[in-house]
Amino acid sequence: MTLQPRLTMTKVVAFHEARRQFTTAYFSALWRCTGGNVSEMARLSGIGRAHVRKYLHDLAIAPRRSAPGADVQAPVASEQQA
Repeated sequence: MTLQPRLTMTKVVAFHEARRQFTTAYFSALWRCTGGNVSEMARLSGIGRAHVRKYLHDLAIAPRRSAPGADVQAPVASEQQA
């Protein structure tokens, strides 16, 4: 028996756009799961902290610097597309 992979999409998008959407969703979920702890994000994802920070910056997921005790939240997907 051979398993055939199935890809179900409601709208086909370019590869780069699909990758950006996945990466944004992935790092947003990591951000929420870890409370913004970059070291923990790096451990969970298996990539270096510098790369995690670059993704967060490039995808505008995390604030550049927050004051100690500031509320940590990832932006909502609709805000990122604006």
